[in-house]
Amino acid sequence: MATYTVRVSTGQGLAASTCSAISITLVGAHGESPKHRLDHQGKDFAPGAVDEYQVPSAQCLGPIVLIRLHKEPHSFFPPDSWLCDRVQVTSPEGDTYRFPCYRWIEGYRTVELREGAGGFPKPIPPLRTRAHRPCLQGFVKLGLKNL
Repeated sequence: MATYTVRVSTGQGLAASTCSAISITLVGAHGESPKHRLDHQGKDFAPGAVDEYQVPSAQCLGPIVLIRLHKEPHSFFPPDSWLCDRVQVTSPEGDTYRFPCYRWIEGYRTVELREGAGGFPKPIPPLRTRAHRPCLQGFVKLGLKNL
């Protein structure tokens, strides 16, 4: 039996929290875990909170490739929106996988998230740097001086 540590970050803002039941399914290269409800006694998924849970699995799942977040009805509460910021999964071996979300999850639904950094791309250097000038010499010979 393997136990995974899951950290769920809720976005900032007054209405970012949810009263819905949130469950997770971990999908790895060697299988997937059963759906597991993320619940502590008390208020989970408060605005700006980072909640940590232990998710059991009957087998080692290998590298985690995606997760499924299930937002379902809880008790008598009406449907609401939840601003999920990101989810981090740590395997029993100590490997960390990050799943950026950065979106509102409305109503009752299941959302699949793929692993990723969730960062901004690095800027592309300008083409006309000194390092690229030898490449431009061929264009000058062809009469394409305005490049």
